[in-house]
Amino acid sequence: MFLGILPLILASFLSFPVFADEKVYLFGIEKNSVPYEFTNDRGVFTGVDVEILKEISNLTHFQYKFEYYDDFYKMLEDLQNGKTDAILNNIYMTDERKKVFDFSDSYYLDGTQLAVMDNSDLRNLADFKGKTIGVVEGTVNEVFLKTKDKEFFEKNKQVILKSNEELYRQLEDGRLDAVYTNAMELSYSKAHGKQIRAISPDLHELPIAMIVKKAEDSALLEKFNDGLERIEENGKLDEIIEKYTTNVTSEDDAIEFKKNNSTNALGGVLILPGIIVLLGFSFGIYFWNRKKGMIPPTE
Repeated sequence: MFLGILPLILASFLSFPVFADEKVYLFGIEKNSVPYEFTNDRGVFTGVDVEILKEISNLTHFQYKFEYYDDFYKMLEDLQNGKTDAILNNIYMTDERKKVFDFSDSYYLDGTQLAVMDNSDLRNLADFKGKTIGVVEGTVNEVFLKTKDKEFFEKNKQVILKSNEELYRQLEDGRLDAVYTNAMELSYSKAHGKQIRAISPDLHELPIAMIVKKAEDSALLEKFNDGLERIEENGKLDEIIEKYTTNVTSEDDAIEFKKNNSTNALGGVLILPGIIVLLGFSFGIYFWNRKKGMIPPTE
C-alpha cells in the first residue's frame, strides 16, 4: 500500500521549498554593544542591528547565525580572513574600510561624541588637559582620535580598549575621565539609567551599513539591500530605529530573538513539521480516493 502512494509523497516534496541545503551565513556580532546588539533583562539577544537583520532575512529568505565577539578588532580580522561571511554591528562606512570590505546600502547615520559621567567636573572641551579618554580598538572613533582629532587628544592620555562593554565599565569605575563613543549608544544608555552625559555635539557623522569581504558575497549584499529597501518602504526600519532613539522606553519592549547560534528564518524549524503535515495529507488523499474507488486495493 505504501509503495502505491510513494509517488504522491515524492511529488509533494518536490513542490515544498526545502531550506536545509541553502547557505547559512555566519554574521560576526558583538556580545554586548548597547543598543546595537545586547542581551536584555529577559535574557533576549536584541538590538538595532539584530532586529533589522531579522526583518530583512524574513523578507528575502536567507538563513544566518551569529558568531559572538567581545573584541571589535578581532571581529573585523575574522571577516577579512574568511572566518565569517558578514558583519552587522554598527559599522561606519569609510573610504579606508571600502578598500577591504564591500558595504551594503546604509540604514542609519550615527555620530561620535565625547561623554563623561554626570558627576564629572568636566563641562566643555576646554577642560580637557591631561585627562584619560577611552576608545574601542578598530572603531572609526579610534581613527578619528588619531587623525582629525589628533591635536585635541594629544593633550590627553588615550586608552585603547577591546569592547564598548569594557569602555563603559572603566568610565563608571572611574578609571577613565571620558569616553569617545557613538551618539545612539550614548542616548540609549542615558535613557536606561546610566549617569552619563555628552560634552560635545556630534563630532562626526557617518552612514552605518553591513559589510562583507571585498568581492566575496554579492548575493548576500543583493538580498540585504533588497530587504532593506522593503523595510524602508513599509516603515519597519523607522520603527526599529525610533525605538532605540527618540522613542526609547524599556528593554522589555525589544522584539524577542533567541540567544543562540541556531539558524534563523524558516530553515530546519519548519521542515520536520512540514513532512508530518504532508504525510498526513497524502495518506488522507489516498484513503479518500480508495473509498471512492479511484485507487484499487493492493494485495
